[in-house]
Amino acid sequence: MNETKRRILNVVVAGIRNTAENKWLLIRRERGDYIGKWALVGGKLEFGETIKEACLREVLEETNLKVKWKKQTAVINERLIKHNTKKQLKQFLIFLAETTVKSGNVKETDEGSLSWFSEEEIRNMKRDIIPSDFFMLTNILIPNNQFPETIEIDMIQNGNELYIAKIVNQNET
Repeated sequence: MNETKRRILNVVVAGIRNTAENKWLLIRRERGDYIGKWALVGGKLEFGETIKEACLREVLEETNLKVKWKKQTAVINERLIKHNTKKQLKQFLIFLAETTVKSGNVKETDEGSLSWFSEEEIRNMKRDIIPSDFFMLTNILIPNNQFPETIEIDMIQNGNELYIAKIVNQNET
């Protein structure tokens, strides 16, 4: 396996909440990993950026929204593993942040289509959202956990299907 396939991708992911309507913004991925799945907005952390700077930049680039940074809510080490093997396909170190809309109007880019969803709609979309993003929404962002967590997630890929095999909260071990 060559070195480019073995590197850990550092990414920022933003839970973007419209407080006036109590809805969350999701993007339906049209590029990169997990094409066709709904996801939280985010992207790669660039060299020299702080986590906050990267989050605000990615949100603006992918949505045209300026958001208010509320807090970093978790650090997640996500490993993508091929079904029926122990072959690790990818690894992401995810910095999850909670944000709220400050200004701007949603404008789609080539990253994917954007839509606002209520908490109830999100809970009913489990099969349509990337499993780890569904976990982040329903276990961290929506219930508004008040403490930073370090979480290990093993996600299995079986063809086009994705599911979580293991979740470990490192604060509880």
